[in-house]
Amino acid sequence: PRAPQQGVSVPQSGPTADPSDAVASTYEQVRRIGAGLADVLKGEMDYQELLFPRGSFEAVRPFYESNVLASTYNAATVAAAEAVAAQLPVGRKLHVLEIGAGTGGTAVQLLPVLAPHCERYVFTDVSESFLRRSSRRFSRHACLETAILNIDVDPRLQGFGLHELDVLVAA
Repeated sequence: PRAPQQGVSVPQSGPTADPSDAVASTYEQVRRIGAGLADVLKGEMDYQELLFPRGSFEAVRPFYESNVLASTYNAATVAAAEAVAAQLPVGRKLHVLEIGAGTGGTAVQLLPVLAPHCERYVFTDVSESFLRRSSRRFSRHACLETAILNIDVDPRLQGFGLHELDVLVAA
């Protein structure tokens, strides 16, 4: 990978640390989705096929994991979660809930840092497909649980209790 210019801070997260790769990936997503948007709006194409061609997450993964905005947001989220973990009493483990975890773009950064401090990391989304893929992808983290959560419906009606969490991530 090419070295960043002197004085430019580039987050070193996601599958690539080369900023030109991240920019190219973001541009490609905008170009591809923009080109198909009219077909989606006219009902001639399913929006899921546009976002996830042939059901693959590979086309969108760089957009959620390594573009400059995602990398910056994820770095801030990791720093905040580390600060919470550092304040825990000895022996106390974290209970984390991620809302709208989707493709795992935030979890891929958070789980390696928080897993040693977690009793539960609940990865939620409204899509069973996202949950199945993420369950496989992050299976090495024993604290990981996946669950359907529709935030438009009272979480208590979906099996989530009050005062259960130390960290809530709204990705």
